[in-house]
Amino acid sequence: MQSAPSLRQKENSAEHISGNIEVERKFIVSAASLCEIERHGAILSKESRFLDVYWDNNNYDLTTNDYWLRQRDGIWQLKYSSGARKSTACAQYKEVCDQASILTAVRQLFNSKRLQMSSGSFTEFVESLAKVATFKTHRRSFTLGSLTVDVDDADFGYQVGEIELLVGDEAEIPAAVLAINACAQELGFVQENVPGKVEQYLAKSNPSLYNRLVNERIFTTPISKDI
Repeated sequence: MQSAPSLRQKENSAEHISGNIEVERKFIVSAASLCEIERHGAILSKESRFLDVYWDNNNYDLTTNDYWLRQRDGIWQLKYSSGARKSTACAQYKEVCDQASILTAVRQLFNSKRLQMSSGSFTEFVESLAKVATFKTHRRSFTLGSLTVDVDDADFGYQVGEIELLVGDEAEIPAAVLAINACAQELGFVQENVPGKVEQYLAKSNPSLYNRLVNERIFTTPISKDI
C-alpha cells in the first residue's frame, strides 16, 4: 500500500446529497452489446475517460464494510451500501460527493462498529489512508428512457456494462429494480452477479484483500477466467 500524497483539492462546502441512491445492474460486455443497446433506441449521451483511485486504512475498515472511497479525476466520492435489501442482480448504493458528508458517513460507520478514527478534518482523515486500487476507464454512456446504460473499458483489460437509475428515497428502489431488470431482459443482458471493475481489479492485483472481501461477503460473485 502506498502512502497518500499531499492533497491539492480544497475542502468543499457541505452539501446534503446523502439521500441519492444508485440502483444498478451490471452486465457482461460482448461484441454485440453496443449494437443491441443502439438497436433498442438508446442514445449515446456522453463519452468520457477518467482515473479512479480507491483508498482505505491499513485495516481495510472501509472496504470490508462495503464503503468505497475514491478519487475520480481528483474529486473525492464515497459509495456505500444503502442498507436496503439487495436483489440477486441489482445493487443499491448511496453516493456522496462532498467532503463534509463523506466524513459524516465514515464517522457514523466507525462509531457503529466501534472503530478508531481521529476527530480531525477530512484532509487529516484521508492523509491516514493508502491506495488499494488505481485504474483508468473509457466510458460510453447511453440514455434509454429514464435509465442510463454505461459501457466501461478499464485499462487492465476488463469490460463491463451497467444499467443504472438514480433515486432519492429507499421507497423508490423496488420500482427502480423492476425497470432495470425489464431493460436488461429486453436487451438480452440476463447474467446475474457480474463482477464490477474494482472486484475484478482486486482479484488480479490484490488477491489477499479480494479473498478477505469474499469471506466478509462483500464480494459474492465468482471471478471467471472467461470474463
